[in-house]
Amino acid sequence: MKIINDEMLINYATNGPFREISQKLANRGDGTLLIRVKPSSVKFFFRYKEAGARYYTHHVIGSHHLNSPVGITFRKALNDAQRLADLRRDGHDISAILDQGKQESSSRLASVSPPSKPDTGSFRSLLEDYLELHLAGRRSYESVKSAFTKHVIRVKRFGYMLNLPANEIMPQHIVDIIARLIHEVGVRQQCNRVRSYLSAAFSWAMKHDHNPALATSDRNVRFHITVNPVLNIPTQEHFESKGKEQLTDRQIWLLWHHGLPTMGKSGHLAQLLLALGGVRQEHLLNTPWENIQLKGRFPHLRMTSRKGRGNRPYDYIVPINDTALALFKYLQKAYGHCDYPIPSSRGAGDVIDKPLGIDTFDKPLKRFRAYIRDELEIEILPFTIGSIRGSVSTRMHEAGVKKEIKEKLQGHNQRDVTTEHYDVWGYKEEKLQASQKWEAYLLKLINAPYDKVTDRKPEEFFEYEDCAG
Repeated sequence: MKIINDEMLINYATNGPFREISQKLANRGDGTLLIRVKPSSVKFFFRYKEAGARYYTHHVIGSHHLNSPVGITFRKALNDAQRLADLRRDGHDISAILDQGKQESSSRLASVSPPSKPDTGSFRSLLEDYLELHLAGRRSYESVKSAFTKHVIRVKRFGYMLNLPANEIMPQHIVDIIARLIHEVGVRQQCNRVRSYLSAAFSWAMKHDHNPALATSDRNVRFHITVNPVLNIPTQEHFESKGKEQLTDRQIWLLWHHGLPTMGKSGHLAQLLLALGGVRQEHLLNTPWENIQLKGRFPHLRMTSRKGRGNRPYDYIVPINDTALALFKYLQKAYGHCDYPIPSSRGAGDVIDKPLGIDTFDKPLKRFRAYIRDELEIEILPFTIGSIRGSVSTRMHEAGVKKEIKEKLQGHNQRDVTTEHYDVWGYKEEKLQASQKWEAYLLKLINAPYDKVTDRKPEEFFEYEDCAG
């Protein structure tokens, strides 16, 4: 027998003919939850037969919401039917209770029911509690809050979903959220970010219920989630580079020369990522002016890495070559009044104390590609801001940078205690030399005439080396 759930009922009401489905209640003799499915209609009934009676007695419980703001879920109907069965077993007159009207019957049900258990938190409260109880004060708070607000909470057709108990959110609900991002909003990497944020929120809620520290809390809310509904929703791997996508010479040339007028602040970020040698974009964005030294013999950034679950944050130094220095000086004139070199925007102004969010790159890249296609009549393959780091990392070998120095320059996770806590200035000279080698390589590429630039990818260099060897 198929397991009855909301997805199945919605599908039957959309595609199938009239049918009746029954779900047995907990105890023998309690009766059943009867479900009558018609096109665009699903109604729930509490059905039972009195001793010696020839026919069943039916009481209407309600109608299924069918992805609308009005109605109830299968789980709610099942719970209501069981509550009525418990009252009937205790000798209460179900007809009399229901005839008193919806509001009065609700109070009657509550008065004869067992002592109330902790409230089941809604999907909305799960998202809000995850932000305020778990992420407040963390680096990811603003990005996650923005994603939940823009792509779930403020989407009108998800209103019914937000009011559902969190434990009634099914995989299909999550599919609807992610599918809207892909097919209607038209974002790429952000759909995977939202999926990851939702998965983390449900995982937190499951642990929240079983946290001994909260066992005596006055906050009478639990989520009662047994399975994370995001668990089996696949990540869209083809939207992620993960080192597989490499920018061509032409893409880098166009990004450098045409990124600023089409991408705005994201164009500044792209240039800095290229000039600095592919540092992590989130590290760069979250480095305030107070950690950036532009004067003296060794201009540098003091960046903080929190990469890696369970690892302690550690600082590392990234030297600023002459090309990057010129970019930072321009940003200092434009955004020196803000805490960060590339601040977030609010309307036509800048947010003083908040850096540009890492979830804001899809639309600027769309504008860039549209400009290249429509104005310059050049077709280039789509790519992500994250592709810059992988492409630079591969090209470092062409620039003559050793692998171990490249990894230190790019802030790869350093797991030893010395690096994490004491050796912030380690390999200073080696990293400076690597940065200057990379700068020379980059300048040669971006200063070449456009007609001399090709669609060569860096891996072709390694193929050539293998053949030559």
